[in-house]
Amino acid sequence: MTDRQRSAQLQLLPDPPEYLKDLLERMGTHGRHFKGSLRQYNAAFAFTSLGCDIVSAEERNANNSRGGLNAFQIHGALCHHQEPLLSVEGNTPLYAQLYIYNPSYDAQRRSERNENLDNEIIENPSTLLSQCNPFARIYRHAYKILANHESPSINSEDGATSNGSTKSGSPYKSIDENAFN
Repeated sequence: MTDRQRSAQLQLLPDPPEYLKDLLERMGTHGRHFKGSLRQYNAAFAFTSLGCDIVSAEERNANNSRGGLNAFQIHGALCHHQEPLLSVEGNTPLYAQLYIYNPSYDAQRRSERNENLDNEIIENPSTLLSQCNPFARIYRHAYKILANHESPSINSEDGATSNGSTKSGSPYKSIDENAFN
């Protein structure tokens, strides 16, 4: 068997949604801003936060004696932090917590956390992800199940586990009900 026969046949990736494709191909102000801030836009729509020690650009450049592109590099372990499905009263929802709300509320919260990003660019993907991302649908479904069931109180002596909420005594009362519609 030759190397060519053993090689994997990779399928082409499908085209991105039209709005994102347009942003990636656009040469004007919006397109340049989006491409220049792509890592921050990706982070704004993440479901989890990244936990790692990122290698600095200076260190990557020093290790890149052949020139070319610098790859994303880390030292040590890589982990992802997952927040609870709902934020505690008084805390602003973030990461996956935003996917249970309607897209306009979601976009507003993302814009507040990322003031240097374009609000218009944040709004469209918020709607798009709400409609087509399977994980966003799973989070909304989980929220609906939890909202309709009473959870038991959990008492913890060491404070490592907080008291669970009940349907009637939820710490999430302050959330604007319109955020879900």
